[in-house]
Amino acid sequence: MKRVAIIGGGVAGLSAGIYAQMCGLESVIYEQHTIAGGELTGWERGGCHIDNCVHWMTGTSPDSELYNVWREVGALTGAAGETVQNEAFLKVDTADGTTLSLWQNLDRLHDDMVAVSPEDRTLIDKFIKEVKAYRCVELPSKFPAERMPLKETWRLVMKMKGVAKVHKRCRTISIGDYAAQFKSDAIRKMLTAYFPPQYNVSSLMYVLAIFSNGNAALPRGGSLAMARRMEERYRSLGGKVCAGHKAVKIEVEGRRARRVLFANGKTAEADCVVCACDTAVTFRDLIGRERMDKVFRLWYGFKYKYPVHSSVNLYFDVADGCGMLPDTSLFECEPYIVAGRRHDTILVKNFNGEPSFVPEGHTVIQTLHLQYAGEYEFWSRLRLSDIAAYRKEKERVAGEVMRRIEAKYPELAGKMRLVEAVTPASFNRYCGAYKGSYMSFILTPYVPKIIHRGVLKGLDNLYLAGQWLQPPGGLPNAVLTGKFAIQRLCRREHIPFVGYGVTWK
Repeated sequence: MKRVAIIGGGVAGLSAGIYAQMCGLESVIYEQHTIAGGELTGWERGGCHIDNCVHWMTGTSPDSELYNVWREVGALTGAAGETVQNEAFLKVDTADGTTLSLWQNLDRLHDDMVAVSPEDRTLIDKFIKEVKAYRCVELPSKFPAERMPLKETWRLVMKMKGVAKVHKRCRTISIGDYAAQFKSDAIRKMLTAYFPPQYNVSSLMYVLAIFSNGNAALPRGGSLAMARRMEERYRSLGGKVCAGHKAVKIEVEGRRARRVLFANGKTAEADCVVCACDTAVTFRDLIGRERMDKVFRLWYGFKYKYPVHSSVNLYFDVADGCGMLPDTSLFECEPYIVAGRRHDTILVKNFNGEPSFVPEGHTVIQTLHLQYAGEYEFWSRLRLSDIAAYRKEKERVAGEVMRRIEAKYPELAGKMRLVEAVTPASFNRYCGAYKGSYMSFILTPYVPKIIHRGVLKGLDNLYLAGQWLQPPGGLPNAVLTGKFAIQRLCRREHIPFVGYGVTWK
């Protein structure tokens, strides 16, 4: 039986482990943290449960290919009520009192947008039409791209041919430039509320399309519960998770990875290795930058074309049901500074749909404040040089944000308490995230999308998995690259692969 060492116990690592066990391999997941899940996680703080990952999840509709993968890895069980589908993606309040909700029902959204800004009618008509065009887009989940049979390729081409012309144009326009065409400030704010403005507008169109299709709901119980379901599925198949094992080096003999060395002094012999950790860690620490191929050199080398982003996430325990707050909302406010970056809006996530997260009568709310690589450097340097100043700065930002929330919602005054503050440095510290980014490279209009094949020249038994292989990353790409890594392994080692979409030899 082939022994597979999987480095990283996030979604990609758990996915790889589950499929390895399904295929009769003997796998062990080595995770640096105390629990598996990676960035799909949550924890307890100040009497509250902190959920720091899922705000929507692609693949929750039984009609999608990805749904079958989520079911196969145990993340979704098919039970009634295991996901929550909100009526609106978010609600926007502008300083002049205009309110606009990004409804799941696109016809309702169209009518509200026209009511807010009749002068934008032509652009609004086109926007809604193009979002509907993106509904046919399917995230291929059966095969790695290079192994996709011609018949399956043709099926996907025919299914998605209706969006081809729209996508060709939308991928070359940034969300910021697209939003700037509208005269309405509320519409501009709505379009740029959730994504960094550098993203190409096709990314926004795709997300809104799958949301309107009912394919981007919330998993009930939050991120940690979902991670625990995947871990339980893995263990039920005979897999083993070794927490507290931070990999520091992979020893290579000839063209094969032979063993993994860990910071705790232990080693692991393996016939095959799957690196499901952050690829920056893989190349910097485990196998060396000299093994980085031209695709990764391009991604990491041209930072203007392939930027990354993160955020400061603040969590407040509110002694109120927060019924005035929808699931996700954005409002304009007096400007404030986070790590040198000026903000004049606050994005709020309301967890009152999860009563088990807080004491009775309370609610946890989360605010997100966009940060880039430069802000990561600020937080990282501050934490390393002066931990007291780092904590004080987090408290300062939280105080600024709290005052603005109380100004917007006076009924919450005196009821809010900061329970957690997460910075880009936190994502790097606990997950090894490159520049603190919890997503992969931003899909800008300047370059075409590239998908890495997950193997490196000169290494016959090492496979890559994780969101960094398929920008812009996220949970769907993480779970699929874990599956694809085992499909590639099985193909190369002449082992039958068993899993959704295919059983091959």
